[in-house]
Amino acid sequence: MATREAQAFEGRAAEIQLLREQNWKAHAPLIVIYGRRRVGKTTLVEHAFRSQCLWKFEGIEGASAQTQIKSFVDRLSTYAPQVNQKDSGVTDWDGAFKRLKLALSKQGKKEVIVFLDEFQWMAGMDEDLVALFKVYWDNDFKKYKNCRFIICGSISSFIVKKVLQSKALYGRVDVEINLQPLSPPEIRSFFPERTSREVLDIALTLGGVPRYLETLNPHLSFQQNLDEHFFKPTGFFQEFNRLFISHFGKSPLYRILIKTLATGPASLDQLVKACNTTKGASLFSLLEDLILGGFVERSIPFDKKTNSKLIRYRILDEYLHF
Repeated sequence: MATREAQAFEGRAAEIQLLREQNWKAHAPLIVIYGRRRVGKTTLVEHAFRSQCLWKFEGIEGASAQTQIKSFVDRLSTYAPQVNQKDSGVTDWDGAFKRLKLALSKQGKKEVIVFLDEFQWMAGMDEDLVALFKVYWDNDFKKYKNCRFIICGSISSFIVKKVLQSKALYGRVDVEINLQPLSPPEIRSFFPERTSREVLDIALTLGGVPRYLETLNPHLSFQQNLDEHFFKPTGFFQEFNRLFISHFGKSPLYRILIKTLATGPASLDQLVKACNTTKGASLFSLLEDLILGGFVERSIPFDKKTNSKLIRYRILDEYLHF
């Protein structure tokens, strides 16, 4: 059977090529990656730059701003100890970015991959950090042509609305990657020793989320894996609540929308009725969050306008539907 490392990168050749592409511009490339949890964003970056100097900074879910800053500075001190001390007294993001600027200035022409992972937690789901990053990007970071800067996040609505569509970073992003689950042929490659029927069952139940596929024990049948991981209290796939607490904990309507769509595709009027609310920007915003997160799909007849009553919403994620 293929190794886990090889399996994890089925279908990622195009994304790896984009990440590694030789920089021909006069400034450092700014790369933004987003996609649902478990789809392999972090692993993709770590694999693409496994033989290079990767400075990874990871946002901590639910942590305070001071904890995020301390984590950033502590991590920086391990990458550039000559200019960064853990007791540096940095208390805000301005000070943290100044330290990063100083550390990069000491690297000479060495290529450094600056990887800001789970950026939405680092920013506290607020765009103030995006605005500050813009200032440092324009005046300092982009001048390090030999470096690459990667902003990555698993709350796609934040990355799209507050980073990609922000006025601060408008026109500054060089590469945008919306990382998708693996396709059925790629899932087939992931399980070369399983029968076509088992691969089909896996695809229909789990979809192409690499972390889910990696969880399956290759020595057990798919049915045995279901019994082990789905229907035991200690099984890995007690995931529904975790996903919604992390992604959509701020409103109970997300869960209502998903449970309504679990019965089949629905129109906007049907969703309004299920949520006991009215049509408006707030409901559209909730649906847009689910769509950007890769959990829901909006189907618009090709000959109809975007406000057509024939538009239907349905669950896109196979595991969530299961």
